[in-house]
Amino acid sequence: HEGLDEQLKQLMTTGEHARWQVLSSPAAEDDSGAGVLVWYNTETVEITAAEELVPGRLQRMQVRVRADGTEFDLANTYVPTRTVTPTGAQLARLEETREQLQQVADKADQAARDLLIGGDLQGQTARALEAWKLVGNENDAWLECFSTGNCLTSVGDLDKTFSAGAGGAQTAIDHWLVSVGLAARADAQVGAGADGLIDGAEAEEAKGERHHNS
Repeated sequence: HEGLDEQLKQLMTTGEHARWQVLSSPAAEDDSGAGVLVWYNTETVEITAAEELVPGRLQRMQVRVRADGTEFDLANTYVPTRTVTPTGAQLARLEETREQLQQVADKADQAARDLLIGGDLQGQTARALEAWKLVGNENDAWLECFSTGNCLTSVGDLDKTFSAGAGGAQTAIDHWLVSVGLAARADAQVGAGADGLIDGAEAEEAKGERHHNS
């Protein structure tokens, strides 16, 4: 996995993407299917204080948009799926990821910094459930509680990004959660597989930050 990770970084930071950088958090050995990374253009954004909070599941960093100096904390996450019969290890990783996300929100609040959380959060917003007349589950309830409790709103929460196979149910479990200070100034594209692109306050100049969970 380490060799493959390095090859991927080479492909994403050379040639036409020579000014782009990758911050990755590979999956832990006992957590197959996890792995997150942030791919960003150094000409448009500056990233500092990057850290891995949960291997393959959660990264946190500080971002400054070069065009206008906008600063915010960024968390890139792939919340574990809550299966019907989870193992003890799976439940522990889910709880750890959720607890760390709350700590990210708490630290941003204490420092009076705006916050943006991007990734597969495994839940749908109350607005999406109401729009599609769906009954929510535990994941949805956690997402709603986390979002409202931390004054975060989801950008693109009505974009269905996951399909359970051909003809299967479609859900909107991938999100950009933004704090009040960013809500009116950010435009996000949310894609399947938790690919995302966030455009800053000056969209044409600040464009250039992507994240991916796989």
